[in-house]
Amino acid sequence: MPITYSTAASRAESARSRERSGRLLELVALVAVAIVLVAGLALLYQAKRLGWGDIQAELAAGRVVNLNAAPAAEKLLPLLREVGANETERRFIADRIYRYLHQDAGARGSGSLEGVGGLARIRVNVAEVRAQRRLENLRARAERLAAAGQSQAGDAATIALLTAEDVATVGSRAVVREPRTFGWLLTASTALFLAGLFAAHLFLRFRGARTDALLLPSIALLSAIGFLTMVSLRDPLRDAPLFLRFAEGTAAGAVLLAVCARLDFQRLPLRKLTWVPLGGAILLSALLIVFGSGPGGSDARVNLFGVQPVEAIRLLVVLFLAGYFANRWEFLRALR
Repeated sequence: MPITYSTAASRAESARSRERSGRLLELVALVAVAIVLVAGLALLYQAKRLGWGDIQAELAAGRVVNLNAAPAAEKLLPLLREVGANETERRFIADRIYRYLHQDAGARGSGSLEGVGGLARIRVNVAEVRAQRRLENLRARAERLAAAGQSQAGDAATIALLTAEDVATVGSRAVVREPRTFGWLLTASTALFLAGLFAAHLFLRFRGARTDALLLPSIALLSAIGFLTMVSLRDPLRDAPLFLRFAEGTAAGAVLLAVCARLDFQRLPLRKLTWVPLGGAILLSALLIVFGSGPGGSDARVNLFGVQPVEAIRLLVVLFLAGYFANRWEFLRALR
């Protein structure tokens, strides 16, 4: 039987060669995902444009109003033809919407609506409503809520300016951004999405991380599908641009993945802290049950202090399971 010998240098060179081949495969796969993503977004953008019709002409004629660009409260009145009991009430509502968007922007820390649904957050003082007899619908709603015990007591009592039905009616003739703004947001989000993935690839390549060459492209493909879904399911002119937040999260996650790939988890004391992620998941779940709230007054407890911790809970459970089974690897092998 022949015996072959290899030097440490040759073995190191062989390992580097395999790593270079793996990184090249990773780059080619990432480029393929990027091409598919850009092509899909181009098709989606064209489909959205067809659905808008001649939106610019509608905006110019005043039949559709950009809430964030309305120069005066009077420009909002065409949206309120089916809202309010009379002209006085409609002018009152238009004035409060305009004040919320422009005059009260500093107190909120934001001067624009991300989505038409944000109109549901506008509230008015009940005492002010009761003081004006012509605000018939608002007065009647305030009395109904008070009789049902669903409103606050005292001078601080407030009610929503618009009901859910009112918001839906207004939303059919209102937008919060124009097509060119959406195009810019989509371009910036796509660039950020791809920049994070390729930055992770470059980090892994130049730091010599030994990872599966198909791991990052697989994550990129799944994230690209999610990104396309986020763009396609929502109205880009009326709804919040959640695809931008999705792109930010994907870019940050890809970079974090690349950094974590350089850590030697076998030598770190993290293996002894397996139960910490599980404890964090249980704590977040308990806080969500006690202090959680739902969108639009729903009973579903999904929001916790302005964020949705469900994804974090899932990730913590996955980390616990990974550490748990890693610590019992020898036992699991013996079960075979």
